[in-house]
Amino acid sequence: LALRKQFETDGVAFCFDSILLIRRDVMPEYKSSRAAIKDGLDREERREDKGVRRQIRRLRMELLPAVGFRNIFRSVGYEADDLIAAVCLNLKNEDEAVVVSTDADLWQLLTPKVTIWNPSTKRVIDEVWLRKNRGIAPSQWPNVKALAGCPSDDVPGVGGVGELTACKWLGGQVKEGSFADRRIRDNESVWKRNLCLVKLPWEGTPVPELVDDELDVPAWNRLVLSLGMKSLELHKPRESQERLF
Repeated sequence: LALRKQFETDGVAFCFDSILLIRRDVMPEYKSSRAAIKDGLDREERREDKGVRRQIRRLRMELLPAVGFRNIFRSVGYEADDLIAAVCLNLKNEDEAVVVSTDADLWQLLTPKVTIWNPSTKRVIDEVWLRKNRGIAPSQWPNVKALAGCPSDDVPGVGGVGELTACKWLGGQVKEGSFADRRIRDNESVWKRNLCLVKLPWEGTPVPELVDDELDVPAWNRLVLSLGMKSLELHKPRESQERLF
């Protein structure tokens, strides 16, 4: 509700990851460390992990629909980032999108019609910010990630090349024949392999169909009270609540 009010929108889409990942067909090690972490959990931690997954599934399939949200997307084999990208790339002419995420992989989606809200830093990231702070266009960002790699996804980049060096190289600011230049040119195969992993959306990602939400105050109140969250109950609708719903 806070985001709907902040960005003055009646349309919110929720995108969820699939457990099965198509990208592992290209690189079996993709996000393998996350599976390794789960393998190292003790019995109690495994139970907690399953409990979290059950809660997310319930959020997706039961709680959000109960309030009246209708744009809830998940597709087997694809990641939430793919679905977010598919939404952003298929906006109607008059529409704009605000992506709510701390994930820098999504910077490639920035356009005059697409911005990113980082809920941790409380900062809006746009195309101008990326050009000013990284010296590249959003369309070049997948190449930055492909060269530098993505440790959180277990995608190794070109050794000795980080994001800032990759940005400078792509911007023509790295001297030809320098160490970084040679490393990148000698590891073109790594670059190309990674590019298909980090570029959004993955080929074949279904395009989510956006529909109008059906939110209402009684549905919200029934949900929060059933969850024991009485402090979130909405009473007599104020002007701001009427606009939200």
